[in-house]
Parts: sequence; C-alpha cells; structure tokens
Amino acid sequence: MNLERLRKRVRQYLDQQQYQSALFWADKVASLSHEDPQDVYWLAQCLYLTAQYHRAAHALRSRKLDKLYEACRYLAARCHYAAKEHQQALDILDMEEPINKRLFEKYLKDESGLKDPSSDWEMSQSSIKSSICLLRGKIYDALDNRTLATYSYKEALKLDVYCFEAFDLLTSHHMLTAQEGLQT
Repeated sequence: MNLERLRKRVRQYLDQQQYQSALFWADKVASLSHEDPQDVYWLAQCLYLTAQYHRAAHALRSRKLDKLYEACRYLAARCHYAAKEHQQALDILDMEEPINKRLFEKYLKDESGLKDPSSDWEMSQSSIKSSICLLRGKIYDALDNRTLATYSYKEALKLDVYCFEAFDLLTSHHMLTAQEGLQT
C-alpha cells in the first residue's frame, strides 16, 4: 500500500471538508506508518475538526508529541481551549521545552544541515509562535485577564504582522492606548 498516496487522500478530504473521511484515512495512515509524528498530528487535526477535542489532545499528549513539536503543543492546547478547559490549555502552552531536546536538535542541524521539522508540516516557526501567542491571548481573555491578553495579542502581531485576528481583537476590545492606536 502506498502510504504517500493515502496521506494525500487525507489532505484532499480535509480540503473538501469531508472530515469523517479524512479521519478514517488519517487513522489508517497513522497505524500503517507506525505512528509517525506527522501522521499522528494529522490524525489529531481530523479529530479536532470533528469536535473530538479530548481524543485529539490525547492522541498528541499520550505520545508526548506536545513536548517535542510546537505545532503539536499548539494543537493540544487548542483542543483544551475548544473544550473550555482554559487553565489546562494555558498549562500546555506554558510548558517549557526540555533544554536537552533543543540542544540535540541544534546539534543535528549543525552536523547534517537538517531543516526544522515544522517546515515539513507546511508551517513556519514564526507562524506557529504567533498562533500560540494568539491562543494564549484568547485564553487570558476567557479568564478575564485583559492585561496579559493584550500583551499576548501584541506579541502575536510582532511575530506575524498579517495576523488580522490579533489586530481585530486588540481594536474591537479597545485594548490599545490612544498612542498605540495612532501607531497602527
């Protein structure tokens, strides 16, 4: 069986918003690839899109992918946010990456010229970090901490100036000072 063809089928069904079909094939691909991290990520994406938030978070966290990949950490936190488990989502986002993992990846990049694994997943590091800041701001907003929400939205915009959602939340919730409003 051609695994790459099945992966393309998963993405095709996602593009067509046929999430149940995508979920079925994503589950098969994850099994056939012996739980390749990228395939588990796509399985979790499908679970998220079918509103199976706890299963999606479990798929990532039980394999500790949320500790190894920024995109997985973001998706796991987003699942808990969607399930209205704000503190748990915040705890996942604030989890620090183990220093030995960062040093090991730096060593691998230096030695073999490897690229960042998230670039294989069609996401840039700044985009993921901006999304994490945006989600953190939404969580703080839900927890009625406007100061930290404002700071998080501003950080999201610093990382990705095209992040309209952060800009919109800042302006629609009147989170900018008069001086800051004039600068935008």
